[in-house]
Amino acid sequence: MTHIQVISKEAHKILNQVDGDNISLSRPSVVILKVDRNNVKKIEKIGHDALITLDSGEKIIINQFFNDGTYHSENSLVFDDGESKLIWVQFTDENGALLENITYNYIDSIDPLLYQDDGTASPLAWAFIPTAAAGILWWANDSDNDYVAVAPPTKPATPEGFIDNEGDKTGTFPGGTETDDTTPSIIIGPIEAGETPKLIVDGQEVESVYDP
Repeated sequence: MTHIQVISKEAHKILNQVDGDNISLSRPSVVILKVDRNNVKKIEKIGHDALITLDSGEKIIINQFFNDGTYHSENSLVFDDGESKLIWVQFTDENGALLENITYNYIDSIDPLLYQDDGTASPLAWAFIPTAAAGILWWANDSDNDYVAVAPPTKPATPEGFIDNEGDKTGTFPGGTETDDTTPSIIIGPIEAGETPKLIVDGQEVESVYDP
């Protein structure tokens, strides 16, 4: 059984919480499932309902999650992995358009998903997406309603330091500091036998020479 918590977007209060595999919604809500997103096999839209299937075979149904025959919804789905990590499952953009692939995004709290005092959606929900997403869900090839989880890319490790040989300040400096040397020597930690490290700058691999 999965712990399911339903929080009203308007009242900011818990409407329901159960240990089970089925829950129904009657007003705009944030639905928090106590599951590790790595254990989610797929998410399907069945009519107005959301069906979450776990790797274990367990199926969780959220009745009336979607408003109509489209993917528009006033409800939000969040996974809680039990390690103080909340992951918002984003189906649409801020205009309600279905995303080509839905995203998993880390959030610090559900506050940006709740309604403001005037009953409108908070714009913070769309400005709150962090630079590093928790992962993505792609459309599966065998069904229009089927999603398959894709593991996020591994974040490159920060170099331990670098050696600056140009400009006013030369010498060895710790990682994360600035340099005016366009070709500094990067200092990295130990690597696995047979591996060749790559230098990633602003998300792009740049040419480099590894000297063990």
